[in-house]
Amino acid sequence: MAAEVPVLTSVDFLNQTTALTAATVFTLPASDGMYLVSVYGPTVVSGSGYVNGTWNWTDENNVSQQSQIDQTRPIYAKGGTAITVTTTISSGSPTYNLRFRIESV
Repeated sequence: MAAEVPVLTSVDFLNQTTALTAATVFTLPASDGMYLVSVYGPTVVSGSGYVNGTWNWTDENNVSQQSQIDQTRPIYAKGGTAITVTTTISSGSPTYNLRFRIESV
């Protein structure tokens, strides 16, 4: 049987009506490490429009990295740095949800 992977955090940005600008999702522990980051959304829950965005982290070489939202991917990250999210609303006035789950691998 496979060992369970510890979930470090689940963070929900619920009922957002404006764009997020480098909002901190989670500050990583002090040591460099590998994580599995899952992002669900953005899901428009009311109104209409289109929401896009990226989530960002710093790798073990202190280089900024970026991924599109609504993806799951493993990352190797610099300890003590933050995972952040930035969104844009390209049309309409949507209310949206965005959910993160971060696991230690």
